[in-house]
Amino acid sequence: MRANLAERLLAHNMAVDAFSIVGFSFSKIFMEANLKAIDKWNGILPQVTGGGAVPFIGVGEIRKR
Repeated sequence: MRANLAERLLAHNMAVDAFSIVGFSFSKIFMEANLKAIDKWNGILPQVTGGGAVPFIGVGEIRKR
């Protein structure tokens, strides 16, 4: 899981220095769902979440510089 995460983030110029989960136990279904979501993710955060919620700060402009 660490190697998969590090590889996917590196493609977007993000490095993983440490990855540690201690004392947690996840169900097999939960892990499969998360891995499926990671595989589907295109690396782009949503611009707005929910109705009436505060939108994310526009990081798209920062990326273009």
